[in-house]
Amino acid sequence: MHTMATHIVKIGAVLRTLAVTTLLAAAAVGSAAQAQTAGGPPKDRIFLTINSGPQGSGWYVVSGLIAEQIEKTFPNARVTNTPGQPVANTRAVDGKRADMGTEFGWLALNALEGTKPYKKPVHNVAAISGLYPTHFQLFARADSGIKSYADLANKRIAVGTAGTSGDRMTQRILAFYGLNYDKIRSNGGSVSFSAYNDAKQLMSDGHLDAFTISSTKPNTQAVELQLTQDIRLIPLEEKIVDQYVKKFRGFGKSRIAAGTYKNQPQAVWAISVPALLTVRKDLPENMVYWITKAWWDHAGQIGKAYSMVKDDMVANVALKDLVVPLHPGSARYFKEIGVLK
Repeated sequence: MHTMATHIVKIGAVLRTLAVTTLLAAAAVGSAAQAQTAGGPPKDRIFLTINSGPQGSGWYVVSGLIAEQIEKTFPNARVTNTPGQPVANTRAVDGKRADMGTEFGWLALNALEGTKPYKKPVHNVAAISGLYPTHFQLFARADSGIKSYADLANKRIAVGTAGTSGDRMTQRILAFYGLNYDKIRSNGGSVSFSAYNDAKQLMSDGHLDAFTISSTKPNTQAVELQLTQDIRLIPLEEKIVDQYVKKFRGFGKSRIAAGTYKNQPQAVWAISVPALLTVRKDLPENMVYWITKAWWDHAGQIGKAYSMVKDDMVANVALKDLVVPLHPGSARYFKEIGVLK
């Protein structure tokens, strides 16, 4: 009996030791997994969607390059670059129909505040970083007689798709000259809500006198038109730029260097329109940190692949004119590289 009792005690001790050892091992594995999730790069298979710009646009091209870089950095990631539009992109991110989205800074700010064109504030949108600025530009046929924005009073113009940034900015700028679409029409002119490529074709066919566009510099459509047409960049007065930037938040003042386009002997002032890449605010901090790192550690390669944004694919300008709060994961990255204090 004594021997059997001794064996029972020993067996119990062994079982207790095994149980403790198993618990400690499980705890160690759990801690390692937790540490991996908290600090290391994502290991699980992840699927992400970016809503960008129309196919062929700068937003679409750059978002595709960012998506490729994320997939190269994390082989288990699959990132879909989906054509989108301003305003709709931010709504998609807020509604979890997209994980990231390109947007103009001023529209993202309006989204957070619930002002036009948004009917109520969004709550699930943060910024990864600035993307690159576009610049509001007006191009006119040399034989149209257009020398300034005031000369649009009775002309045939295209202003981009209705409700887009180009359309809204055109209306705001015309107001500084005492003009609006109705006045242009009543004076015998016309206003066409045409996409950029459609406006290019209308101009080429002689059905337009001018078109406005917010794009990189140089603008692709204008450069292509200048191969066969005498198209000029129309300057915007510096005082109008200053008044616009003072009145409307989320914009900046920029210069388009002399010689950017044919027949442009002098630099001209422009309104810059900072853009950004938004992200769902509820995505894990660590995931967004590594997404940001995958992009900005290789931003130079993206700039080389799309040369029109090479000067903007530099980390120390990534946060310039940013009006939307950074996601904590992005903030962590930019603090690490010394761009954010």
